[in-house]
Amino acid sequence: MGSKNNTAIFIDKLKGVMFNDRHMKSGDIRRIVLRHRKLEDYNPPRNFGYDVEVKPVYDKDGVSFYINKRGVAPERAIMFIHGGGFCMEINKKQWEFAAKLAAGTGYEVVVPIYPLTPEHSGMECFAMLKNAYDKMNGRKQYEQVTILGEECGGGMALSLALMQWKHGGRRPDKLVLLSPFVDAGYKDRRLEKMVIDADANYHGYYYTYGIKSFLREYWIGNDVMDPDLLCPLESDFTDICDEIDIFSVAQDMLNGYSTALYEKLKNYQTIVHYYVFNNIVHDYVEHQEIPECRMITKKLINCITEKNQSIPYDVKQSVWVRALLSERYSKIYSDQTSVRLADKFHVEYKDFNSGISLYDKAMCFGRILAMDEEVRCFINRYPDGVIVNVGSEMDTMFERLDNTRIKWYNVDLPERIAIRHKYLGTRDREFNIDKSILDFSWLDQIKYKKGLGILFVCSDVMKLFDEKKLKRLLAEIYKRYQGAEVVFDIKNSVGKRKWNAERIIKSENKPRIRISIDNCISNLYDWNPRYKIIKDIPLLDEKMAEQLFGRDVTRKLRHKIKRKYDKLIHLRLGRERYIETD
Repeated sequence: MGSKNNTAIFIDKLKGVMFNDRHMKSGDIRRIVLRHRKLEDYNPPRNFGYDVEVKPVYDKDGVSFYINKRGVAPERAIMFIHGGGFCMEINKKQWEFAAKLAAGTGYEVVVPIYPLTPEHSGMECFAMLKNAYDKMNGRKQYEQVTILGEECGGGMALSLALMQWKHGGRRPDKLVLLSPFVDAGYKDRRLEKMVIDADANYHGYYYTYGIKSFLREYWIGNDVMDPDLLCPLESDFTDICDEIDIFSVAQDMLNGYSTALYEKLKNYQTIVHYYVFNNIVHDYVEHQEIPECRMITKKLINCITEKNQSIPYDVKQSVWVRALLSERYSKIYSDQTSVRLADKFHVEYKDFNSGISLYDKAMCFGRILAMDEEVRCFINRYPDGVIVNVGSEMDTMFERLDNTRIKWYNVDLPERIAIRHKYLGTRDREFNIDKSILDFSWLDQIKYKKGLGILFVCSDVMKLFDEKKLKRLLAEIYKRYQGAEVVFDIKNSVGKRKWNAERIIKSENKPRIRISIDNCISNLYDWNPRYKIIKDIPLLDEKMAEQLFGRDVTRKLRHKIKRKYDKLIHLRLGRERYIETD
């Protein structure tokens, strides 16, 4: 932690001791706020450290300032709702942050100067914000609109998005919430206690009961406020925007609200990213002289411009393999979605072709075709069954094999499910579970009716397992779903040794394979005698290899195929048990 950050925290605490006495009542806070108001000026500084231009736009409710990067005609916009406890004007450092946003993103940044308490109520504030937002969208048809809110501005940004959804206005495409305060009425006592505890342990001054009374008396006042405006945390977030990014500091008094909001948003079909930092000053956007705060701002700008949404190499590679198979062998395999994704991800075919051997490419093709065949046969036997794609990444198997009756689950890491949701969305009867496949609690989220059949598809995930973890995965499935089927691909001991040796020789930074199975019957019988082996076959048979590569190439691969360097194993874990009832 840098010394500048520690100094900023110390100065903030010192100011808090001077200006936020815990014994102050709401009337005392009102007098201090009004006295400070005489010294405040909401107008932007004359000179920024960035090459931007500022233009005021007036309407009946107030003024908004439009900040543009000089010489750029932006097609996208950000509305920045500043923080300040509902009662403080935007300050110079917040203006500099807004200018940095405009310069860093190339977007048009709109800063509404909203009415403040105690002179104005929350209802007046939201009326102004809605008018400013509508006027912004009325002036120009932006390709993308983002609402960014800081602290109390984060809660207002969330409420504004809810208002737009309710009134049929243009929804924001993205929300970015910086340590959002989403319960101005302090309705949730549990979260209020977390604020008190965090405040006592870390800040030592920000929260007082006088502030709570002040907001109730002047911000809420006698108005009957819509719950979406007063406490948006309790609202329905269905379809309010496409993506939400939440930034917070672990020790911050508002972190409890950020965490609660994230946990709730995970239940909706909205992409949500949650970034938590440690031991950073409370108002980090106002301290760009601190390296840690500059790092957060850079991350924030990348989130808005989607530069942070880089696609992992292995995900690109799997998309490339499916797209290549579809384009070259369309009579055997068709996957236009992967072809489209490969184009969208700017996949360079030459880069992947040069980094993969002929045998590995053949096994990639074989894996896709073999898994499809196993799933297709299962669906024929159990047309109303459940299929769980473990480690799904961007796999399009559900789209290719859907019979309009099966239920489908995709399981993968949260960041990969977020990418999947963004580019593939979800369909009817398709569900995404954003958990690590090694965290076996995801098994409890699968809804399954006995007798309909359930299949777990583990394609190219054994690189993440060792023998102990695979044994436990099968045991956990067996414990919950007796009679379930599991299909996975794995190497034998020779294939494993050659793979690892090749990675070492090439100095590739890829995971070493830690598991192999030679004698499937012996291994699995030792694990559980109730496991039944349905198939133990080469991942790619010679007949299919000839169709893909011709006889001459297949002849080079024949030894490895016959010796089953890579194999497909299909298991049934016991038999289903039915409980008879009277």
